[in-house]
Amino acid sequence: MKNRGKRNVAEVAERRMQSRRQLLAALGIGVGGVAAAFLLLGTGSALRMNKSAPSAVPSSGMITFDNARSTHSLRQQFLDQLVSTNQIPYCTGVVYDHDGSKIQAYFQSVGATEFIGGKASVFHNGNYDIKTPDVLNRAGQGHAVPIFVGRQPFEANSFSYMNAEDLRHIIVAHEGQHCQQHAKGLPYLSPSETLAGLQEGKIHPIFLYHIAEHDAYLHDLPRLLRGEFKASEYHINDAKQRFIQNGFNLTRASRIARPLELRLFQGVMSGVQMEPLLRDLSVPSSHYEAMKRFK
Repeated sequence: MKNRGKRNVAEVAERRMQSRRQLLAALGIGVGGVAAAFLLLGTGSALRMNKSAPSAVPSSGMITFDNARSTHSLRQQFLDQLVSTNQIPYCTGVVYDHDGSKIQAYFQSVGATEFIGGKASVFHNGNYDIKTPDVLNRAGQGHAVPIFVGRQPFEANSFSYMNAEDLRHIIVAHEGQHCQQHAKGLPYLSPSETLAGLQEGKIHPIFLYHIAEHDAYLHDLPRLLRGEFKASEYHINDAKQRFIQNGFNLTRASRIARPLELRLFQGVMSGVQMEPLLRDLSVPSSHYEAMKRFK
């Protein structure tokens, strides 16, 4: 009887692991790379060393993106200028974090040493892109949060295509929606249901992450397509490609989703169907060729 009990436990564990593998495969993530993929969202590019001499600040006092790229001490001032005319609800500020210490200090200040997918220590040395911390046990309670900008938007080749408006769109529209998510919770499940679902294994954390990303795309992409931001053609196509790919992956994952995961999926997809600008999107084949330059 004891051996049978052990076999039953092992079989349950194996079935759970198999379900996990299937879900991660559907979302395009390998089991071994869950933490990095979740935290960095595919932007784990190596930082390039700046070889050029520091750019002089224009006499007008306005700092350009190129100034900020070449001189890290100008980056906070550049970000302040970039979003100075924008209101970002539930955001306490846009913070440049050169060495990763500021985002880690934030986690410590709210008593969170890790979150979905990994530990906050992955932000060491500032080698990350743009992050809005979502501390789940504080979500849906109206708390405002900072948006942290690491070194990658200024130094990584994967961001070298960007102009200032591309970056402003990501910070104001995409990360701004993550601020709303943290303050109000996702609209598809109550914050308490979401937290309980995670704790009880009824919602896979990686599935929840991709739902939150799709909800952010649902809100930021129409603003981009309406011309609110003077973004580059590459950035517009890249945003469309990410939205299409994430939707495809979520649809695959929904086939093996648990009931709460299915509610999340149906909720966000209903929102997509209600937005005319997100219907029949396509990306020109030339964009996929251009993507090779920025890997």
